Amino acid sequence: MAGFEIKRCGREEYKQFLSTANDAFGYGAENEWFQKNCSHCTPYPDMADEEDIRSHVIAVSGGKVIGGVGAYELELALSEDGPRLPGERFTFKAAGIGQVCCLREYRGGGVMRAALTAALAESTEKGAVLAFLSGDRFRYGRYGFDFAGNELRLSYRRHRLAAMLDGAGHGSPAGHGGKQPRLRVWTPEDFSEISGMYTSLPSFVQRDERGWRKKLGRANYSWLIGDTPEVPAPDGGQAYMAFNNEDGCIVELCGQPHPALAMILRHMEDRNMESVTVCRPLRQRGADALTDALWNAASGVSVCPSDLAAVLAPDKVFETVAPSLARQGFGAGTPEERARLVRRVLRFCGQPDTDGLRPFVFWISRVDAV
Repeated sequence: MAGFEIKRCGREEYKQFLSTANDAFGYGAENEWFQKNCSHCTPYPDMADEEDIRSHVIAVSGGKVIGGVGAYELELALSEDGPRLPGERFTFKAAGIGQVCCLREYRGGGVMRAALTAALAESTEKGAVLAFLSGDRFRYGRYGFDFAGNELRLSYRRHRLAAMLDGAGHGSPAGHGGKQPRLRVWTPEDFSEISGMYTSLPSFVQRDERGWRKKLGRANYSWLIGDTPEVPAPDGGQAYMAFNNEDGCIVELCGQPHPALAMILRHMEDRNMESVTVCRPLRQRGADALTDALWNAASGVSVCPSDLAAVLAPDKVFETVAPSLARQGFGAGTPEERARLVRRVLRFCGQPDTDGLRPFVFWISRVDAV
């Protein structure tokens, strides 16, 4: 195989990178899968700004883009788990890793390894202390990635939720005669309201206005805001949801309990679904009213890792989480002990939980997945 060069993507190479990514994943360049389904990371060339383009590291051989990696800068806000905790936020610079690709005829020559290693090194130089991606644990384990965090997947049956909201079932909140929420699609004027509800989550990717516009503009997700003005406080109020247009899965749900549950039911009715799954960060029962209401109304629950993650700078992460660890009686220790504590507090797979360490809520919405 001919040699290749690893470099930062430029505008003149970006269109070719998109074609390479689509071909490498088997979608076909002509189908533009990444442009359509990951527009927050890989928008069409005429919609991409310089930050979008330079977020990609590419491998070039003979003037041809043969592979590449996306490394998207972001900030994660995490908090301690536990009932009614004060909600102190711990913020980490991170890199979302995606679009890791190499054309089939160039595989086996170290292209992916070189591009991913370069992308992680550059992210670390820019201050990222964590990275996350969706992919095969064994393929990416050699780069430090493993299962981390926890996602709670709650399932709801339409007839049971309808009975509960009509007052015939049991659970929280109490029924209110089946009051239907008023729904509307988001508008730019809704940024502040949605953002306020979103940041009530115990774990989230921070989104500025640019970030919100990118997420809300994803064609494969729909966003709705709902309220139940006829329902008295404290159950009434407002909520929002984001759901996958293909399978209807609700990937973000925030707000007051009753409008949130009413929106789940309305969503199933509008799409003629008998059941639906809602994805949420896993946290202890009693942590907040919406978490309790969703637990109580669910027909089934399962828990899985949030994603694959890697700790790029263990000592820097430790410095950030040290106040939480100190409150729990855990000291500094050796570099190896600090690294282990960091992995435990971020709920990495296989870490022991025998001495009372309270981990963080570590969850990344699928809307932010790259």
